[in-house]
Amino acid sequence: MRGCMRAGLGLAFIAALQAGAVTVTVTHTTEYQTIEGFGFFDNITPWTYRSGPFYITINLDSIDFWGTLANDLGASMVRFEVPPGYYPSAGTYNLNAQDGLSLTAAQQFAHANKFKAKGLNRFIYTVWSPPCWMKVGDICNNGTALESQYYGEFSDMLVHFGQEFKTTTNLDLYGISPQNESKWVEPYNSCVYTPTQLRDLVKILGPKVDVGLPATRIYYAEHMGWDFGYFENTVRSDAAALAAVDRWSFHGYSDGVAADPNSYTGVTATDKSIWMTETSGFTNWLDMAMDIHNCLYHAKVSAWVHWAIAGNFYDNSNGNKTDLWYAAKHFYRYIRPDAKMVAATSSDANVAASAYTHTGNSTQTLVLINRNTSAATINLSGLSGTFTIYQSTGITKDQNAGTVSGSGSFTMPASSIVTLYNGNITNTIRPQIAPATSSKMVNAASYRLHTLDGRSVSSVDRSVAPGAVIAVPLNADGKMINNVRVIVK
Repeated sequence: MRGCMRAGLGLAFIAALQAGAVTVTVTHTTEYQTIEGFGFFDNITPWTYRSGPFYITINLDSIDFWGTLANDLGASMVRFEVPPGYYPSAGTYNLNAQDGLSLTAAQQFAHANKFKAKGLNRFIYTVWSPPCWMKVGDICNNGTALESQYYGEFSDMLVHFGQEFKTTTNLDLYGISPQNESKWVEPYNSCVYTPTQLRDLVKILGPKVDVGLPATRIYYAEHMGWDFGYFENTVRSDAAALAAVDRWSFHGYSDGVAADPNSYTGVTATDKSIWMTETSGFTNWLDMAMDIHNCLYHAKVSAWVHWAIAGNFYDNSNGNKTDLWYAAKHFYRYIRPDAKMVAATSSDANVAASAYTHTGNSTQTLVLINRNTSAATINLSGLSGTFTIYQSTGITKDQNAGTVSGSGSFTMPASSIVTLYNGNITNTIRPQIAPATSSKMVNAASYRLHTLDGRSVSSVDRSVAPGAVIAVPLNADGKMINNVRVIVK
């Protein structure tokens, strides 16, 4: 099962394919989407291991689990659920409600702070069900509908939730979705809307988010890629609704459960960035790599977010990394937020190629997937500088296989993923700006100031010794001017 993988390209179909010399050409002057992040849904709970008759709980902090996800895997975006019990009755809020998919809101906020300390600071939230008492029949599951009389109050609740998140983490929510998979009746937390109903809700939600959460993006409508227009077209024909939506989003399934190998083909690039916010079901690591590639290369998505990380990217019983971890890492770790995808072509249809440049970090990335059953000689064109070769095969994962010049050649193993990377390894955007302060400690060699939307307010990189304290612009009230961020190079 593969969310965005093209039909007929699984390993079972290419057993006889052989590779020879392959020319990969990169054209930096042809730019596509800006990458916003790669991530997962956070269902993280402590795991245990057995020692004789006893089960020992592993302290995730003691093994730097959060840092491993942020700076080894390279995740730059985390998705959570807005628990329906957060708003148990009119005017009351409960951060400890236990009726969500896995974590309470309080636990989610605590996780966000742990990730933030490791440099990961883009968090998105999805509603699976509004509060039960706002819905037909007063139940959260089985797809019952939100009563229209509560659209305004429900929108106010989401704004309040985002404000509580910011109070606890000193971070703006990066994105919020009013509903997960609105077309499907499910036995778990779910809610069904018609395209018109969801449009009417987002028309109310949008202006409230603009005022109460001005730095938060509304992503819409988290339905299946093959049916991309079902909800989107109704919004496109309504100017107020279209203005309220900041990102289109879709899932890589056929029905909300089974992965769809052609889901991405229904998604067409528009004037709004596109996020793929959930997929799963991968049993082969190369299949998942191809899924990511196809979503980036063909659907031009700017964010790719897997379903639950526990039990997928790592074994929840012992914490061991799975092959899917390493397939994802070839993209997550080496394509940083704010990179741009640029044109890349391969002379062999069974060697997939996608390329990315990051002007702020002065890096170049090329990700190659060889689905042939023999090694390929890769001849590079259009690149400059020296690239480190990070290579994964069926035997070894994430191996540093040396270097190659941007106009050189190297041998790529059969059935493998290779990431070529030029530049210094850069973690997720960091550090966070402390509230109401005029200085910040920076543990990096240099930094650059940017506004919230990425436009630079300082065209010159500034050198700084690790641990140095730098000034950040504040207004008279101690608030940051124009939402300026410090971007560590």
